[in-house]
Amino acid sequence: YNDRNINVLDSAVTPTEPANIKIVRQEIMAFAAGLIVSVSILFLVFYFDRSVKTSEQVESQLHLPVIGKIHMIDAEKERLKRRQRALALKAKKETKDDGSAENAEDNEETFEEISEEDLSSELILKNNPKSIISEDFRTVRTSLDFSLVGKNNNSLVLTSTAPNEGKSFVSANLAIAFANTGKKVLLVDADMRLGRQHEIFELSNQAGLSNLLVETAGDRLRKYVQKTDIENLSVVTRGVTPPNPAELIDSKQMEKFIATVKSKYDYVIIDSAPVYNLADSLIISKKADRTMIVCRVNKTNIDHVKDGLKSLQAIDANVAGVILNQIPLEKRTGYYNQYYL
Repeated sequence: YNDRNINVLDSAVTPTEPANIKIVRQEIMAFAAGLIVSVSILFLVFYFDRSVKTSEQVESQLHLPVIGKIHMIDAEKERLKRRQRALALKAKKETKDDGSAENAEDNEETFEEISEEDLSSELILKNNPKSIISEDFRTVRTSLDFSLVGKNNNSLVLTSTAPNEGKSFVSANLAIAFANTGKKVLLVDADMRLGRQHEIFELSNQAGLSNLLVETAGDRLRKYVQKTDIENLSVVTRGVTPPNPAELIDSKQMEKFIATVKSKYDYVIIDSAPVYNLADSLIISKKADRTMIVCRVNKTNIDHVKDGLKSLQAIDANVAGVILNQIPLEKRTGYYNQYYL
């Protein structure tokens, strides 16, 4: 092409890289920056998350053994509901295949064994003795059997660092676990502020531990001990909330009460108030033979447990170990999942 009115200012240069390389670089840099930010956030969350996670963490930081691990009750309820649906489908299938009403009735009976009331109850060992959580409690019982031997060594306090960590749930089912061995068990609700064993076992709370401790005459024990529908298991509820729980627990009457029930029962399980910022558990732990701390996984603050443990050790309480509560069910091994399904 020849045109004298056109002049070439610069010669064309052959590109050495694709035209869109800058866009690619920008995308890579943006991805890397996003990845760094995400990892940093995860690190900060993990770093500042002081909740109890694993038995290894407890044993290394608290220098206490983990006596037992109780898995998540909500996940167990869901597993039982799946079992209900499976049994119902099985019953329908067998009826359809052979037309036999007898097989259907057998399966319907099995299906009805787990009612909505059973699913809502916290008494897992009573209503679902073959469940994974029931096996957890039997394992804890076996671990404690070796240390709670004899009338002078048969009282156990269960406490936590804060409300809603599961100590009452654990106390109730552990008491059932011991009662199922044929031993006489007394469950004492010593959480006079928020105790709820009367709700768990559906018992009257008009007269309980607080009332017993202020009474000065008569056959006090028989009046306040309530039998449950579980063989070998009796309960003393917390009673009316007093204005001075710590003073009642620190009284001579409390010492006499513990001495009396230890002589009358094979095991005495005491559901105490949370140890963090309350004197109640410190007082009662000194009067009992063993103390266990219930920690809820992903909720209990490990630093609060350390503080509570220091307080217990300062009064020479015999802290036997820790029970981890509400462990996610999916962490259970495949063997147990298959066996109990």
